[in-house]
Amino acid sequence: MSSSLSSDDGMMSSSSSEEDVAPSESEQDRSKRQRKELRIKEEKLEALYPSETEQDRIKRMRKELRKQRNRLSAARSRKRKAEKLEMLGRENEALSRENQSLCEPEQDRKEVRKQRNRVSAAKSRKRKAEKLETLSRENETLSTENETLSRENESLRSEIKQLKSQLALATSKGFAAVLTI
Repeated sequence: MSSSLSSDDGMMSSSSSEEDVAPSESEQDRSKRQRKELRIKEEKLEALYPSETEQDRIKRMRKELRKQRNRLSAARSRKRKAEKLEMLGRENEALSRENQSLCEPEQDRKEVRKQRNRVSAAKSRKRKAEKLETLSRENETLSTENETLSRENESLRSEIKQLKSQLALATSKGFAAVLTI
């Protein structure tokens, strides 16, 4: 009983031999080999369990077959996953190479865009400086004009005061009639 004939150990050797099978082995050869292995296992199990009824033996064999199918399915699934990962790895490498070749023109475009941005910023600074200079000149002109108008306003105010005082003097002396004409 200790010689790896338990149902789990027997299945493990079958699934591991499934993985070790050469890729050139056809599906038909593989199924023949598996059937032969199952017959050998059945014979060994009959020797171990002679008092078993036919129905018990069928149940046990079905259970073992389900386990083996599950293991085979899991092995196939792992194999498909490994193949998928390998394919994705190759695609990733190809995309990486393609991305590197695309990055160079993208970097060139970025440099061109940066250069255009620099030129645009320099033009903007120049326009701003010119506008500031124009506003400064206009400010000086308007300040001078304001001073001139302020002086003129003062002189006119003083003239108005002088004329008012002359008018007050004339009205006090009786010349009001002369001014009304």
